[in-house]
Amino acid sequence: MGFYRPILPIFAADVFKTGASGLGLLYAAPSAGSLLGTTVLLMAGNVHRKGVLVIVAALFFAAGLALLGSSQWFWMAVVAVLLLGFADSISVAIRRTVVQLLAPDGMLGRAASLITVFAQTTNGLGALLAGITAQYMGASNALLVGSALCFVMILAICLAIPQLWRYKS
Repeated sequence: MGFYRPILPIFAADVFKTGASGLGLLYAAPSAGSLLGTTVLLMAGNVHRKGVLVIVAALFFAAGLALLGSSQWFWMAVVAVLLLGFADSISVAIRRTVVQLLAPDGMLGRAASLITVFAQTTNGLGALLAGITAQYMGASNALLVGSALCFVMILAICLAIPQLWRYKS
């Protein structure tokens, strides 16, 4: 619901009219955010409230989508995609760590493979949904809808799996 990268060329070309250099910056900003997020996570050490951290990171991701969708200026969009990379790197690192901690030893490889396949599949489907939504509602509105759906899904997951919020390791 929050796969934003296929929509970035629309922002560079049509919304901000920055051309290839602007698109390059929009594509690079999530990587810079990811490096920053990973560095912060490494400096934090072993976070005991991993469930809370995953939820908070997902909420920041949803907020980053909303910020990108409502961006009026190019630098605001760059900050938004930086935030998206930051939040996503933290969320992915914690989710993968928890899967490895909770999976039985004989299932570690299969568990890691399943989470990778799931992530790649949902990204592909997310790109399709983002493109269709952008075609009919515009790129900015597609991101705002994606942000709202992310917030709803996070809330639904927290309600359906209340032990996620309490998960500690």
